[in-house]
Amino acid sequence: MKIYLECSVDGDIVEVKTKDKLLEVTNYEYEFIEPIYYHKYNFVLLYNNKEDQKENITKLPFTEKKINGKFLLFLADSNNNIKSLSENKLLALINIQKNDNDNDYSSDDFNLSD
Repeated sequence: MKIYLECSVDGDIVEVKTKDKLLEVTNYEYEFIEPIYYHKYNFVLLYNNKEDQKENITKLPFTEKKINGKFLLFLADSNNNIKSLSENKLLALINIQKNDNDNDYSSDDFNLSD
């Protein structure tokens, strides 16, 4: 069985198993299909982006796109054969960086003698 990821609007990532070997996007009820090549990987992002749905808080390193609602993320080869994509594999690709503004202070900020 192959694994793909379903990302909820609240940031929950669920590993979904499929018996499919070939990615047939018509088997899924998503309006938008976006193939993305990132660091030698071929990802396929499926989403609907409906205005009446909450914005998804999951941020992917290979797209700046704002997505409303849940989305599916597949890993596939050049022939659309599904490759397993676990949550751990995805997290290994994502650099978690603190916002530079979080550490924007000087030692004067802690001087309480003023």
